[in-house]
Amino acid sequence: GIEGGMSVRPLWRTNLSDFVESAPFQGFMAVLIMLNAILLGLETDLPELETWDMMENALLAIFLSELVLKIIAVGLKDYFDCSGAEFTWNIFDFSIVGLGLIDFGMDSLFGRSGGGVA
Repeated sequence: GIEGGMSVRPLWRTNLSDFVESAPFQGFMAVLIMLNAILLGLETDLPELETWDMMENALLAIFLSELVLKIIAVGLKDYFDCSGAEFTWNIFDFSIVGLGLIDFGMDSLFGRSGGGVA
């Protein structure tokens, strides 16, 4: 709705935004990012383990879910607003997840070639 020329944000969107911006959620995602970095290092040293793809895909699914939740919470226009405070991080996050999805798609279409993005 509109009040005094201002758009009123739906309560569900405010609640979702509060959730994805909360310290526990952000901390959980930070731990997963560190875990992902450790897994990438271990994958380099132990490439023969067959569980790497499953772990990479699980983390990619979580990172994609986070990205989608953020876009839903703030709206597509505000997520990509170049004057927004989070614009640089949003583009970085979107790019990294996008590259992970491309890697997943290429692996699905053409088979595993080694090395992941996510």
